[in-house]
Amino acid sequence: MLLPRIQLLHRLLRCTRALGHLPTRSLMDLGACTSVPLRPSTAPSCPAEGTHRVEFCTDNPEHLDTVLSKIKTIQEISCVTTLPARVEGEEQTRVSLNCSQKALLEVVALLSQNNLYQRTEILLLQKPLLPHTGMGRLCTLSEPVSLSDITERIKSHLKLPHVRLAVGMGKTLESLVKKAALCAGSGTSVLKGMEADLYLTGEMPHHDVLDAVANGISVILCEHSNTERGFLTELRDMLAIHLQNKVNIIVSEKDRDPLQVA
Repeated sequence: MLLPRIQLLHRLLRCTRALGHLPTRSLMDLGACTSVPLRPSTAPSCPAEGTHRVEFCTDNPEHLDTVLSKIKTIQEISCVTTLPARVEGEEQTRVSLNCSQKALLEVVALLSQNNLYQRTEILLLQKPLLPHTGMGRLCTLSEPVSLSDITERIKSHLKLPHVRLAVGMGKTLESLVKKAALCAGSGTSVLKGMEADLYLTGEMPHHDVLDAVANGISVILCEHSNTERGFLTELRDMLAIHLQNKVNIIVSEKDRDPLQVA
């Protein structure tokens, strides 16, 4: 039973990160605000099979039968359909099929050999976005607050005596914060390029801090695990439910960020 439970734990961890629970629950006490994911998550698969949809038309039924018979020999082809269509006033047959990236190369080669490529449309099947899920959050405060006040709120919420603060160019501690982009842990890749008054995360490389500051964005760093630790009690409760309370899950009382101020 141990392996399935470990696999369940891994799935839960992936799920909680995708849902943005770590940043929203561990970091968000900025005040009344609305939030959206910084990097929206996508569904694990496309609604239809394959990665691409290929559509083409022909006015030669016999030629079409030959092409279709060859197409059906290609692996990773699905959802082959034919429908009558009128193209530039002529009655034709429109063919639609789904295929993988690998199969696409073979389909294109086959259509080119049969002089059908000029009448072909290729569509990339994109995975749909999952609503309200994704990494990080962009929070828009109902009422702007000063950088100084929001820093104190964060310290109070995370129960930290201090945080690291870089004030954006042209800003002061009294400058108002309306939009804050946040991501628990090491959020550089999630935050980079986002338009906001403040970046809030656990850690960020030196030059990325300089880049944010040069763009007038202030940065608050709380150290990596300090931004995640607050979620552990919620994760404990989620695991307890999924494990039907058959396992005693204990949240460490001694866990601390390894970095200290000497």
